[in-house]
Amino acid sequence: MSAGVDKRSLDITATLHVELAEARDGAKKRVEVTRIVRCPRCFATYRSGPGCDDCDGGLATRDEALTVTVPSGVAHGAELRLAGKGHESSRDDTGDLFLTISLPKPAEAEPTKAAPAKAPASAWQRFRSDPGTKAALILVACVAVPMALLFGTKAYEKASLPEVGALCAKSTDCGSGLCLELYARDEVVFFPGQAPFRGLPKKTGGVCSRECTADTDCPALMMCAPANVSRQYTSLPDFNLGPGTPNTKACAPRPPAP
Repeated sequence: MSAGVDKRSLDITATLHVELAEARDGAKKRVEVTRIVRCPRCFATYRSGPGCDDCDGGLATRDEALTVTVPSGVAHGAELRLAGKGHESSRDDTGDLFLTISLPKPAEAEPTKAAPAKAPASAWQRFRSDPGTKAALILVACVAVPMALLFGTKAYEKASLPEVGALCAKSTDCGSGLCLELYARDEVVFFPGQAPFRGLPKKTGGVCSRECTADTDCPALMMCAPANVSRQYTSLPDFNLGPGTPNTKACAPRPPAP
């Protein structure tokens, strides 16, 4: 640190910069000053001549490095005095060195912003954030979604099938799941005035049907007629009006008016 010369006196004043930790615990600081001293070559004074070629009237300028002890607990603006470390004069007078302590300003603490209060997690949020729950949800989704698609597709397909009264070949052709097989018998009259001879029943086709108890249970143009239900060859009932004793009633087409 350089020290400036006060031309009006022999004292030297300077500023000594000290860190906060040094001021708290104490420290030794190096100080550099520029002093006016008596010439070390001729030692001239006002009593012995004008001086030599190295000085001006017996005085010369010299830079010195000093070690200063900073006491612990020193405050900002305090002054340290080093006696006899000021300027010298040709009259054998010596001034003092005065160092003013300068401390850095403490960093102003920024006001801490309070974090916004978080709302307590709901039961669904706690449920959703649990790793085990996530794995279970993924597993359920992997199983449930394909099954829902499968059953939904089947339900859609079933809903799009023909209703009662449409022609069919098998039970899976009908929305009701029941196909009524229709039979007819040929009648032959051999002798006039006698009862006709009825041949063996022949299958003439099928119509979507359902079990009933009265004509009002069936769509228009259909009636509730005796029918035979056979579950011998399939898990789904197949209706037929073939040979055998009727064991139920089903919706069948009305015969044409005579």
